[in-house]
Amino acid sequence: MTTAAFRNKARLRYSIAFVGYADLEGEFESLSHQDLRGDNYYQDLPEPSDWTGALRGNQHRKDAERQVVNLLADAIYRHLGCRSSAEYRTRIAAVRKGTVDLSSDMGPCHSCRSVIKDFRRDFPALALKVRYRNALFGGGTAQLLQAGEGLYGSYGIGDAEQGDGGQWVKSYPGSPLAAVTATFDAKVAGRDGYRFQGTVTAVDQQPRAPFLYPAPSGTEAPLDEVASALDQIADHIRDAMAPGQQMRPQSFRQWIRGIDQGTVRLVGERGPAQAGRAAVAAFVADFPKVRIEVSYAAASAQADGCGYADATGGPGGTWLKVFPAAR
Repeated sequence: MTTAAFRNKARLRYSIAFVGYADLEGEFESLSHQDLRGDNYYQDLPEPSDWTGALRGNQHRKDAERQVVNLLADAIYRHLGCRSSAEYRTRIAAVRKGTVDLSSDMGPCHSCRSVIKDFRRDFPALALKVRYRNALFGGGTAQLLQAGEGLYGSYGIGDAEQGDGGQWVKSYPGSPLAAVTATFDAKVAGRDGYRFQGTVTAVDQQPRAPFLYPAPSGTEAPLDEVASALDQIADHIRDAMAPGQQMRPQSFRQWIRGIDQGTVRLVGERGPAQAGRAAVAAFVADFPKVRIEVSYAAASAQADGCGYADATGGPGGTWLKVFPAAR
């Protein structure tokens, strides 16, 4: 919202998780026509060059929605310890998941809708909800209102749905990077045999030079979170039994034949994808006497081809797939 006839107030609440950084949460508020506090990450759009209305050029620099989105970008910049725009563009890949709730009195104008689009491009992992009323002078709410006072377009979002309290809501689901936590306890045969215990956490699509899962490659590449977690377990066992040595996969597989009992529990935010299921199958083949349990949230049981078709219901609304130990 731009002209003084309508003073638009916007509020943005956020809760964001990162890879390698602490979580970040809070809120910002802004009122249209105020000067922006902070840097200008997302630019306003001018009125179209062929617009025949009274106002032309950039009319949206002080729009409330644009300002709170920029304030959030500025907070992320500081949180990631950035010192340049180049660093910022690189480090925002650390955003793993989160929610952003943007509400305003008026719906976003064409310029603020463009800012929202650019923000979604930069932060695909975040789920974004835009809420507004578009109620003028005590009247009813409207999905769209024509921009008056010589401005271009309309306020609101054309496919927003009406929610509680007369608000209009548009939800953009994010694509979070899934995480998995693996707890392991394995023991080599014999009274004085080695015992390996620990917990590892892995996040999808993080670069790693694999040892066993999947097959090692010459360069680091983003890995499925389940494959990465199982590979970290193999690394832990290798480093514990041969500190400082670069044991080859063939020698490692020969040695771990002595492991005759144990349990590995994988707890994921989603069911294993195809790469994750392949890694589990390879791990089961390498550690036949170790019980493998894979659990994940029921809501993500079969999402995007993830999970096991023969998983069973587990406690707390989860799915569970068990690979029993061979005897």
